[in-house]
Amino acid sequence: MKLGHLAGAEHDIDTLSDQIDVRIDELKEITALHQQHAFRPYAFGYRCGGKGTVMAYADEWLPVYSSPDITYKGIACGGAKFANNAKRLREYALQLQERMVSDLNASMADVKANPSATTQ
Repeated sequence: MKLGHLAGAEHDIDTLSDQIDVRIDELKEITALHQQHAFRPYAFGYRCGGKGTVMAYADEWLPVYSSPDITYKGIACGGAKFANNAKRLREYALQLQERMVSDLNASMADVKANPSATTQ
């Protein structure tokens, strides 16, 4: 679950509603400032077929992030507008990749600009 939180994935809406007294459309406002950039209104866990997806609170869970593209017992395990943590994790992976490439390119530019610094 920690990876999910780092990526901006949230618990299921029912659990959040029980834990905090706020409407979903107000959730970004109470999200910690350092996490607001990752908040997405569709990034919530979900319960389907009596089980929860990763990030959902349930007695039994499925080893998948919520997604409208995944079904369990014929029931969608998410929704495009309110429960699609799988999409958020894919976006997060692309952001990490872009950052790593950018950092690598910056490091390579430093080496080319100052080659003697690498041989000391």
